[in-house]
Amino acid sequence: MESPNPLHIPELLNHCIRLLRDSKSDLPACALVSRSWVQPSQSALFEDPGHWGHWGARKPDDDRHSWLHILEVFQTSPHLIPHIRRLRLIIPDVGLFSKICLLPFTHLQDVIIRRKFNHVSALSIQQLLSLPTLRRVDIYGYFEDPQIMPLIWRRCSPSIRTVSSFCLAFNPCILNPTETPCLPVVPLESLNMGADQGAPHWLQHDSFPFDLSRLRIFSLHDYSGTFSWKKFAPAIRTIEGLAFLIPRLEQPIDLSYFPKLEFLRVRVITGDDMNDALWSNAVETFSTIPPSSRLRKVSFQGVLQARSCGKLDAVLARVLVRPFATVEVLDDRDGYDPVPYFPQLMSRNIVRGFVSIFFLSSTSHVASPSRRSLAAKSRYPDTDRHEN
Repeated sequence: MESPNPLHIPELLNHCIRLLRDSKSDLPACALVSRSWVQPSQSALFEDPGHWGHWGARKPDDDRHSWLHILEVFQTSPHLIPHIRRLRLIIPDVGLFSKICLLPFTHLQDVIIRRKFNHVSALSIQQLLSLPTLRRVDIYGYFEDPQIMPLIWRRCSPSIRTVSSFCLAFNPCILNPTETPCLPVVPLESLNMGADQGAPHWLQHDSFPFDLSRLRIFSLHDYSGTFSWKKFAPAIRTIEGLAFLIPRLEQPIDLSYFPKLEFLRVRVITGDDMNDALWSNAVETFSTIPPSSRLRKVSFQGVLQARSCGKLDAVLARVLVRPFATVEVLDDRDGYDPVPYFPQLMSRNIVRGFVSIFFLSSTSHVASPSRRSLAAKSRYPDTDRHEN
């Protein structure tokens, strides 16, 4: 009987092989080394099949031939399907899209869908969103018929915890009332409603299938009246992270209503030419932070100007009294360092530049590094030490 190799540590092997997950040639080679290498190599290779289109930088994810190859692989080798954890569906072909959605997934956790939605694709998505292992759903697209929106979510899995929705041309005002109102059975922890027409009002429709009483992270482009809606009321007591865009802040937000708020993310997409009333709403919003607030991090990203940042600097210096509270800033323009725009915060050493984060993201605090983020890290080497 062959004695076990003392150097064979599964956790270490998995870690080393996953470092090669972006190499299409190395992972199959690893699977041929020994029998113990097969499973971790296949897991890294098939964890995110939508990533295949990026290998070689010649074909995008939505290339029909790439997805036909992916479908053929899983149809001929169904034992590989349990390795799939993430699915990024950017497929214009409705027939191919439906075939991918109907594969027998057993461990799928994240789904990202970008397409034009019709009734045929909606039924396929409905099947996909009913998987009991699903945790995160991102939907971006255009709806041919507003009735498709509730159809997609009609059978959604109660295991879903994170939802992002950027749906264009969706008008909930013409949604038909459902015969039996949908009971909120899906307890969300993170909700991101994008800059679409009416998606926030979907929160009030009886087809909205989510329970917001455990919501921890919320981001929304249009805040008009949202927090006063009855269905959203339980979330105010549980939200820990809030993200918004200053140009869409048509009325101030009273942050004193959020007793557990710890993180604020603010996206600034215009500069000094922005309407002064909008900046006044932003300043008034930050002035509502109470002394008892748990807030410990405020992040700004966008086109930051000295005049507007000076107003925010004065307010934040007054309300951020909690020890170790920090303000992070990043200008989208190359070569701009907005830190000096906050002199009062600089005097207290609580403002710094930061590695670019993906604003209005529901789950992750930090995006994958880009050239600008690496440049920011070189200027502010202590960034990682302060990240969560």
